[in-house]
Parts: sequence; structure tokens; C-alpha cells
Amino acid sequence: MNLSWKIFKAYLFSKRSGAAIKTISRISIFNVCVGIMSFIIVMSVMSGFRDSLTQRFFKIEPHVAVEGELGEKETLLLKNHPNVRQIARYSQSDVIVRTIDGIFNGAVIKGYEQNFLQELFSRMLSARPNNAEKKILMASVQSLKPNEIIMGSNLAYALNVIEGDELVVIPPETLLLPAGEAPEYKKVIIAATFTSDIPDIDARSIFYRFNKGHDEFNENLSNKKGFEFWLHEPYEYTNFQEVLNKLNLKSQSWKERNASLFYAISLEKYTMGTFLFLAGLITCLSIVSVMVLLLLQKQSDIGILLTLGLSRKRTQNTFTTMGLYLSYMGLGLGIILGLAVCFYLMFFPLDILSKIYYDTTIPVNISVFFVAVVIVAAAIISFIVSWLPTRQLLKISPVDCLRK
Repeated sequence: MNLSWKIFKAYLFSKRSGAAIKTISRISIFNVCVGIMSFIIVMSVMSGFRDSLTQRFFKIEPHVAVEGELGEKETLLLKNHPNVRQIARYSQSDVIVRTIDGIFNGAVIKGYEQNFLQELFSRMLSARPNNAEKKILMASVQSLKPNEIIMGSNLAYALNVIEGDELVVIPPETLLLPAGEAPEYKKVIIAATFTSDIPDIDARSIFYRFNKGHDEFNENLSNKKGFEFWLHEPYEYTNFQEVLNKLNLKSQSWKERNASLFYAISLEKYTMGTFLFLAGLITCLSIVSVMVLLLLQKQSDIGILLTLGLSRKRTQNTFTTMGLYLSYMGLGLGIILGLAVCFYLMFFPLDILSKIYYDTTIPVNISVFFVAVVIVAAAIISFIVSWLPTRQLLKISPVDCLRK
């Protein structure tokens, strides 16, 4: 059996080892275990939350949008691009919505052609059970009339309206009209309400049927028309944007349109990761305390080992390996427990969060690369904190150790 392992068990976990050093050793293992476990769980949950939110955006948000008109050659060229799954013409305006009770709210009204509007809501509702609510919404989309709209559920709640209610849609620029001049407005009827599981979209979005030859909101100053592209591989949008740039077309990707949201998520993830890493580093330093206390208590034993012919370098390596054993026990337990909790949350999601969050469950995404980085970094830190206290063994004298 390895000499380091024998001494490790005898000094730290045998009945003859001191109560103080045995207690501190167990506390050190527990600290390292909790630090590694919490680091893996928190970072996996943050990655899972980002991925869950991104997948929801992919269902309703276009992957690349181009403002303006496209010629027939450009349309044909882009439609035949290997990464393009679908192209949709859109019309979008900022509006003010007023109810018959005088309640106002701002909204973004967006029009698509009938066929694509059906596909959009079918994709949005694909993960939901095929219940009566889903069937009613899809039936409303299929039979949508020119003066009817489909409104986000949060916006409908804020306006205190339901299906069948009449609304007045007013362009924002009419607020600047001189006194006495009547503003332009359009009356619409709510055909249905929808929930996309993205609160920001549910709180500001209105959809209507857009015809290429006739657009009711074409005269709004905020009106924008263009084309939206849905890709087979949304994460590989940069190559497609390069093609658009060669055609002198300005485009925006899904990540650019939601840059502030994803930046905030990334900032939160890396901030929490940094503080957890520092907390884990502090817990690893408890190994230093164990090694220093061990070297102070066992100086006579160290002197005997040196007298028997064990070299100073071999003695240092022996005690460094003992520190590694101590660190790796906490590291191994932390990784096993952290991955166990993550796999449990992955296969048995806990639906415990409030609906005010983007997800009521706790999403988890386990990255093999991230776990590998944690293992390598923890191993390096463990070696450093185990090696530092043993440097004095290179200068120690066997006679001085035996005297003590």
C-alpha cells in the first residue's frame, strides 16, 4: 500500500489521531464538498435558464430580420440559402391602445400573412397539451378577420379586456396634434388572447392579419416593413448575415434585438460564478490549516522518517500527497452530489417558482466542458494548497525534529 495513504489514514482518521486534527480534517472535506457542489449546481441552473429562455424566443422571435423590401432575385437567393427554413413578410408599428372604459396602454402591433400567422402560433403552442384552450386559439387564428387582433394575455389583463371586446388603436404621433384636431384611429376587436411564456412579449404584443396589398397601419410614422428569416440553426446566424451584408441589406439577429436581456443574464451568471469561485477558494484554504497543524504535531515522526533514510524531497511529496487525498475526497463528493442534484432537477423538474419568473420550474443544463474545467481547476488549487505548507520540510533538520 502507498506510504502516503497509510500515513494519511493513521494521522487523520485513525483512533490514535488527535481529536482536533480529525475534526478539522472532516470540516475541511465538508467545506470543499459544499463549495464544489454549490458551484456546479448554480452554474448549471443559470445555463439551463439561459437555454430555456432562448428556446422560447426561438419559437416566436425571428432569427434574423431585415427592414425594407426585397427584389425577386434577392428573395430567391435568400430562400435557397441552406440555413433558411422560412421567410415571412411583416409590418410592425408602435401604437396606443384605448378601451371603451378609457384605459390606455402602449403596445407593439405586428402583422403577418395568414399562412405564416397560423404557423407562428402552432409553433408557439407546440409544447402545450392539446386542450380546448389551444384549439380555440388556433381556430381564432385560422378565421382571423381584417379588423380582428390577437393580444398578449398580460396586455389584456392590464387593459381589463377579454375576447370580443372592442379597442381603439391610436398612432403615438397623434398626441402631437394641435388642440381641436381629431386624431386618426382604428377600431379593432379582440379575437383571442395568447400566452407565449415570455412576459415581455405577452405584455406588449398584438398580432393581426397583414395583406401585402392592404395594410391598415401603413400610414403610421412608426410603421416598419420588412422580412423575417427563420433558420435551421439559429446559433449560426452570422454566416447568413454576411450574405445579407453582401446584398447591402441591414439586418438584426435575435441576439442583437434582445442584447440587453441576454447581457444581464450573462452578467448575473458570471458574477455569481466569480463569488462562488472565491468562496470555494477560501474553503480550499482550510486544507492549509490542516496541513500546518499536522506538520506541527508530527514533527517527531517526521524526524524518525528522515533518520530512517527518507529524503527531504520524498518526505515533502508524501505529505503533499496527503493534502491531495484530503482535497480530492471533498472534490469527489462535491462533484458526485452536485451532478446528482442537477440530474434530479433535469429528470424531475420542480415546479415551485412563481409565474412572475420566465420559468416556473428550475431548468438545468449540465455542461461536460464546464465540469471538466471545475475538476482541473480544483485539482490545481488542491495541489497548491497542499504543497505550500510542506515547503519547510526541505529545510528541516532531523535532530531538531527529534528534540521536539
